[in-house]
Amino acid sequence: METDTLQDGNSEYNLLLWKTQKVGDEFHLFGEYSKNTNRRTTSLDNRLGFYRCVLNTKAEELGKKFFKWETLGEELKIDRYGRLKNSYYLKLKDIYVFKNGTSAILFEKYKPKQNALTTDMVLVQFDKDFNYLQSHTIEKAKSQGYYHSDYLYSQYIKERNGVVFFFKDKVPRKNVWILGINTIIDGRYNYEQLTLNSTEYELDVMPAKEGYILIHEADKSSKKEKNELRLERLNF
Repeated sequence: METDTLQDGNSEYNLLLWKTQKVGDEFHLFGEYSKNTNRRTTSLDNRLGFYRCVLNTKAEELGKKFFKWETLGEELKIDRYGRLKNSYYLKLKDIYVFKNGTSAILFEKYKPKQNALTTDMVLVQFDKDFNYLQSHTIEKAKSQGYYHSDYLYSQYIKERNGVVFFFKDKVPRKNVWILGINTIIDGRYNYEQLTLNSTEYELDVMPAKEGYILIHEADKSSKKEKNELRLERLNF
């Protein structure tokens, strides 16, 4: 059986694969792309955007579509290499693929220099043909650290017709942090916040069954007398 070649030395673009997801009888491949050169590498500063490639069960290519950063130009003032104002980039955090073939890509604004800063999340939604639908900028405070990210985790919900994902956000000069609760259900995006505040306990959020999160409370004192898990229900 002869299969298609996704790219070779004669291809126009270099493809970096990030995720493969089975949708019905198809395989949807997602990743970043850049201009193909002798180095054949895709880095943060030479990405032209993202692509989706669809294969059948025989590994034959059914279609390939490219998403250019310029598509977000009016909303984000972004250049052709994904650069934003003040030298920020959009750094990939996650890709969500739904039962009906629609998808969404989550980014975090990231500045690699100046001790590496991260700030707002940006969510971009696509239809089943990987046509751009809309984007959402989710504001959060700045954080610092070369490998740091405020993104926590995600879970598919509603029989893969939706997803919930979480990030943490600090409240400046206060002993408070906010859990950002984000959902996409049947293509509709929604955002809620849960304020977590404790001077006595360290708080962590962990996955639980659908519709819930686990909050881990650990005693900050040297005695470490308390170490508990609390199940919290989400509103969706």
